[in-house]
Amino acid sequence: MPDWVLHWGLLGLVVYGVISAYVPVFNAEGVAIVLGLTTPAWVGLERAFTTPSWVMGVAALTTGIVAGKGSQFVAVRHGARWASGWRKDRPQRQRREPGRVRAWATRWTERSLAVLDHPARGSGVILISSAVGFPPAAVVAVAAATRRVPLAGFLGWSWLGYAIRLGASAALVAMAR
Repeated sequence: MPDWVLHWGLLGLVVYGVISAYVPVFNAEGVAIVLGLTTPAWVGLERAFTTPSWVMGVAALTTGIVAGKGSQFVAVRHGARWASGWRKDRPQRQRREPGRVRAWATRWTERSLAVLDHPARGSGVILISSAVGFPPAAVVAVAAATRRVPLAGFLGWSWLGYAIRLGASAALVAMAR
């Protein structure tokens, strides 16, 4: 774990989470494991911000990741609106008839994206994606932003999924030490 994360405490973990949402090399699970190895499960309020417990650290790290994924969601949602206005000025190009493979891929993509339009199934996809890592959360963030998924629902289900994922990593290591 970088020294600046330890020096900044919970704020450093939030910043690290935002960075890890954009740069995959910054692995949040690795930080959660280090938190489980090096910090107690609970600390008093007087030491909460200088020496966070792994539970608070996982919550801060999760908040940072979800803030980063949420910013991707908002950028895609508003970027799509901006780009659609920009594309109206361009002349439409002629499209040829799709082949068999392209037609199959188009149908499969539309069915997959339609899952996000359904409130329960869409929430499940977001939760599973953030908790398990498949489908990749960055892809789900982009896809959800182009569909009718509300921002609050996306953030809430993502936070819960990442809390489960990172909390399980830290808890398993903490119980093993």
